[in-house]
Amino acid sequence: MNWALLGGSLVAVLALAGIAAWLKLGGDPLDEAAAIDAAGDMLPGFVPEAVLLGSEGDAALVRGRGDRVALVKRHGAQPAVRELVRPVGLAAAGEGTMLRSGDRMFGDVVLQGRALGEVEGFLAGHNPTHSSPRP
Repeated sequence: MNWALLGGSLVAVLALAGIAAWLKLGGDPLDEAAAIDAAGDMLPGFVPEAVLLGSEGDAALVRGRGDRVALVKRHGAQPAVRELVRPVGLAAAGEGTMLRSGDRMFGDVVLQGRALGEVEGFLAGHNPTHSSPRP
């Protein structure tokens, strides 16, 4: 094994990770305002009314006027948004709820820290007691 080659490779990987962090290429976690803005900006005619944010800040569910629903997820530095078609496919997934987007490129998204019943209630029009997840 060539230790110099291994060491050089490790230094290069760490340098690239440092540059990506310095350039903020990973993006910030989603918050309620960012999720609402993304859904309103990226879906024509979508008027956001309520948001259910995942505990990790990786995804959010936004309910809009006219029974419309948007799924927002972090995708690099920018959020990605898809409108969900009802009935929304849901399944319990570890410490959260999986939402099936119906879009192979977008994929299924797990809303961490949100129980299946809580997501079902939100989709039915019930506002959560706390839209930010409980610790």
